[in-house]
Amino acid sequence: MASELSQNIIAREIIKALSEELDIPLTKVTEESLLIEELGIDSFRAVELMFLIKETFNIEYHPEDFRKARKVKDIVSYVASKQ
Repeated sequence: MASELSQNIIAREIIKALSEELDIPLTKVTEESLLIEELGIDSFRAVELMFLIKETFNIEYHPEDFRKARKVKDIVSYVASKQ
């Protein structure tokens, strides 16, 4: 399990990646942001995000696990649990 410090680093990296990938201002993406409703992540973007997480954190993010994520913080928690 990742420490709180490393979880904060993971959160920053994921938020930055989402901001860049979705072309949304960094200030508009938080851990509480809803993936579909607020960030507009569709199935295509979800696949891109899973590959991005794999490249960035060297972990597999399985589609069935990703479908459970509703907020950015859910992705952060998943990645932290795999570190």
